[in-house]
Amino acid sequence: MVNARQFMVVGVALIALAGCSSSAGDPGSAAQPQVPVVDPGASEAAAKRAAAAGDADSYVAALKAIDPKLGTNQAAALDNGKTICLDIEQKKTDAELAKNAATRFDVDKGTAAKVVAATRKALCPAA
Repeated sequence: MVNARQFMVVGVALIALAGCSSSAGDPGSAAQPQVPVVDPGASEAAAKRAAAAGDADSYVAALKAIDPKLGTNQAAALDNGKTICLDIEQKKTDAELAKNAATRFDVDKGTAAKVVAATRKALCPAA
């Protein structure tokens, strides 16, 4: 005859075994491929970054063609160029753009106007 205590032990054992067979430990569930979630905005941003990376070399080359010292520090040149793009997006006047470029690149206003033109063409043509 089965007493209550034996019945309880068998019940706990069955519950424990049922917990061991969850799908987390099932090798069949691990083999199923997971579908990645794609954010359409993320792929557009990635495309813009890739285009910007390709334009970085042409931008530095354009700066060096204006004045070789402008391309000696590529990271600084790109940072300054991106800031000029922000100025363009903010609809600053050509005089303001040239003044800011002259300050950022430490050049005269004539050279600064050429820098702004190169920036528009290579880094921010859509602005």
